[in-house]
Amino acid sequence: MEGPSAQSSLLSVEEVADRLTISIRSVRNLIRDGRLPIVRVTSRRVAIAESDLQSFVDARRSDREGATT
Repeated sequence: MEGPSAQSSLLSVEEVADRLTISIRSVRNLIRDGRLPIVRVTSRRVAIAESDLQSFVDARRSDREGATT
């Protein structure tokens, strides 16, 4: 572990759902599909690094900006 700052940048599934304004089920689907990387905290608990969430959002933003209407 890299220290306290590394731990503070981890988000729960619920926090990610709140930030993206989507359901917890949708976050779990993103994780299951491999689109959102996780950190396994315990055998049953996972977390998402804030930097991974930002990368996910940035990639989605790029996809939409590249689309033509």
